[in-house]
Amino acid sequence: MMNDILRYEYNPQTNTLTVGNWANSKSKFYNLMRTSDVIPEFLDDFYQETGDQRWLLIKNTMLKQG
Repeated sequence: MMNDILRYEYNPQTNTLTVGNWANSKSKFYNLMRTSDVIPEFLDDFYQETGDQRWLLIKNTMLKQG
């Protein structure tokens, strides 16, 4: 599931999660962030599980914007 989130719901331009996999780069909602997705503990857990630094980047970016 974590790989799919990064593949389909991660905006690498803003380093945030998108509002859904339907909000792809061609959607006007691609840069929209849903504040309810900012759950630092989950993002920390995802990093601990995968070692992928993008989870920490996502967490920090979303916390600054949320």
